[in-house]
Amino acid sequence: MVRVLVFVNEFTSTSIPVEIAAKTHSQSGVEITLVSYYDGPEDSIDPDVEALDIPMFKLNASSRIDLAAYRRLRRICVEQNVDILHTHHNSTGSISRLAVVGTDTQIINTEHNDHQYFSHLQKSVNAVTYPLTDTMVSNSKNTKTSLEWYEKLLLGETRHEVVYNGIDTSRIDETEDSVIDLPTDPLVVTAGRLVEQKNYSTLLRAFSKVVNQVPEATLVIVGDGPLSDELETLAADLGIEESVIFTGYLPRREDVYGVYKEAQIAVFPSWYEGFCVAAVEAMAAGLPVVVSDIHVLREVVGDPGIFADPNVPDTFTNAVVELLENPDKCEQSGNETRERAREKFSLGYTAQEYLNLYEMMAERS
Repeated sequence: MVRVLVFVNEFTSTSIPVEIAAKTHSQSGVEITLVSYYDGPEDSIDPDVEALDIPMFKLNASSRIDLAAYRRLRRICVEQNVDILHTHHNSTGSISRLAVVGTDTQIINTEHNDHQYFSHLQKSVNAVTYPLTDTMVSNSKNTKTSLEWYEKLLLGETRHEVVYNGIDTSRIDETEDSVIDLPTDPLVVTAGRLVEQKNYSTLLRAFSKVVNQVPEATLVIVGDGPLSDELETLAADLGIEESVIFTGYLPRREDVYGVYKEAQIAVFPSWYEGFCVAAVEAMAAGLPVVVSDIHVLREVVGDPGIFADPNVPDTFTNAVVELLENPDKCEQSGNETRERAREKFSLGYTAQEYLNLYEMMAERS
């Protein structure tokens, strides 16, 4: 039995590493344990995570550099005879790799975003412990190729694989209507953190012209983040505040899926992505997706996607209006995206890929 400790910043049901770990734990031949860096013993955790039949530890860290928390991590690895530590996050993940130096624990690390958009400081802090990594994983070919020359140099001859993120289509299928009271058709939806990376200002400008042509259309923005107030102000300045719904943070994935099930189109105007799980989930729900014409979305969304220039709001306007005014095209596009998402990005396949890597590492030790 291979013992794997999956290190995450926090326990949330919307965490991709947690969801993949739970699915991998259900496979034979591996025993997964989750460890949260920031959660403490008195902190309540997501009920969906608490319900998982997986051992969990909380390190109760107070900052990114909490030496006591890293010492607890090292002690857990030794006392639990952990074969593999699986890291995911840049700064805390990097330091956690240092924490197990001198133990028998091997390290696998997953990179989740396009490194071209990280600062050199962010990349350096992360990459300085790459030489300690036994196996590297990227969540897309684009993420893998985005590493800087010095990151690749520090990685050296370490095995570097691509494992796409997977989605649990059964959770999408079992979700009923939205828990949010939404207007009737037509609904355009997007989901993600309200941060600069997601380029929602372009989407709002594009949608201000959509409602000129399709006045009954409503844009639903699912998520929260530091740009929340700024984006709501922009919607008001554009005169579309009555046509835009900001849901705020929805704690359960099923809450997001419920919105997808009532929408007609999904739009993702990101400047960059590592993979974009939200887009693939929308695809699996049967929505046509209008996305930024960037390398990673060409890779992930593929031919069924409708691509627009993230610098030009009108390209998003035109794509959305064409779909809204052509229901047959909208349905056909949604069927094609649904098929691609379910065939290429199943959570079960992702879990099996990680299981294969864990077993390979255990045999190599």
